Amino acid sequence: MPERMRAEQALRDSERKLGALFELLPVGVAIVGADGEIAYTNPAHQRLIWGEPDALRGESPLRRQYLRPDGTPHPRDEFASLRAFQERQVVAGQETGIVGPASEVRWVSIISRTIAATACALVW
Repeated sequence: MPERMRAEQALRDSERKLGALFELLPVGVAIVGADGEIAYTNPAHQRLIWGEPDALRGESPLRRQYLRPDGTPHPRDEFASLRAFQERQVVAGQETGIVGPASEVRWVSIISRTIAATACALVW
């Protein structure tokens, strides 16, 4: 098998393994683009934010309501993902309340890291 074909097969195998890992993780993982839209979300994240898998792709997390630990609205400029993009460093331990469809609140601790110039990964 030519070297290029081996490399392409190894890449496909690696992507399949990584995808399976993300699907099985018990923590929520989302990848958000610099445009603020969700590019990827795993099942744990989908359950956490009351989302349907296909409905979340392309959605902006900014359409949801978030709270600071004191219960006041969480301003957009304080979001972990935006801070990670701006500061180019890991933003860890940000406590945020996610307001659900029936006004219930789920409290999460978010870790956010820029993974490319155009994407940020969030772990909830």
